[in-house]
Amino acid sequence: MRSDTGQSSESTPEGSAHPVVSAWLAGVQDRSELLRSPNPRRWVLGLPGAVMSSDSTTRGGQLVSCSANDPWPEGPFGRIDVIGAHLSATDPDTWWAGLRSRLADGGVVTVASLGPSTLPGLRAALGWPAEMVGAWMPDMHDLGDALVRAGLADPVLESERLVLTYQDWRVASNDIQTFPWRPPAGSWSEMPSASWQDLLESQVGSDGRIRLSLELVYGHAWRAEPRLKKSLAQGAPMQFVPRNRFS
Repeated sequence: MRSDTGQSSESTPEGSAHPVVSAWLAGVQDRSELLRSPNPRRWVLGLPGAVMSSDSTTRGGQLVSCSANDPWPEGPFGRIDVIGAHLSATDPDTWWAGLRSRLADGGVVTVASLGPSTLPGLRAALGWPAEMVGAWMPDMHDLGDALVRAGLADPVLESERLVLTYQDWRVASNDIQTFPWRPPAGSWSEMPSASWQDLLESQVGSDGRIRLSLELVYGHAWRAEPRLKKSLAQGAPMQFVPRNRFS
């Protein structure tokens, strides 16, 4: 397997993060290097079954890490990283509101998600209608609207493309089927091996490789402080600061 970062392997080693989860974690970390919070509590919330890389998630505070199936810890947290966990929510608005309730005033939520341009070749081959993937792959505007409805402020979202390249359809099939999120019902859960081979070999390019293209969406939003003057003892809200202001 090869990603657009140039790293390659034949399979995902047991006990390591799925390549998409690894990309999400790296993307969140890259975008949050300038994030400073007076509240050191940080909660990383991943998808059920996702292996979270400690190297990518433990910098910058007291870490609590769990999956969407685990009991949620009590807040408040200065920062909550949502690594695809919202994709398993059956009622997204209630889910985001519950998350906001555990965020400290002036704290931030970061989110890593999938966009609607994910796996276009496979979706076309399977004949998925557009409405089938709306909740599974929300676009940036829908995700931003969900954050605002939950009472979070100033959402900023962006997307990038990730391409995973394979020489063997079996490795590609394994990575797709072990994606740590739930695809639309009936999409591929019952497909036999021969069907996987036919499906993925139909995606082979002129160089003999299979390429899976995904749209990764990243964003952040804030829990605004109450409109009251706070004393210095109460601390300042979380903020982005220029690199040259770090001590």
